Amino acid sequence: MKTKIVELTGLLLVRAALLLVLTHSAEAVEFDAPRIYVETSASDARVHSPVQVLVHFEAATGSEIDVASFQVLYQFGIFKKDITKQILRFVTLTSTGLTGSAPPELPPGVHTLIIRIRDTQHRLGEQMLSFRIGR
Repeated sequence: MKTKIVELTGLLLVRAALLLVLTHSAEAVEFDAPRIYVETSASDARVHSPVQVLVHFEAATGSEIDVASFQVLYQFGIFKKDITKQILRFVTLTSTGLTGSAPPELPPGVHTLIIRIRDTQHRLGEQMLSFRIGR
């Protein structure tokens, strides 16, 4: 009985976290940092790989997006791995955003990406994206 309660609690926490993460609002790490808006077909429901992603960048007045600073980190637990080079093979990146898909060979499970971009004044914008790949 105790194991089922722990499993149910864990499941509810994961679902709540996914609902919070999968918003279309931007998150800025620094004041007047670039804003990152993520539109995706992914949701808290299971999706199948490849996941289509559309991302918009918005710089504060008086600055521009530094495309060379684009970075994608894959988060697993407390660890993060830079997967920018792998992602760039599947997307088109411009100063206004990117379009494309997540790599087609993603295994089933929850995947969390952290998207980062800087502006010409070196301010960092960051947005987290999580999605669940089903079988």
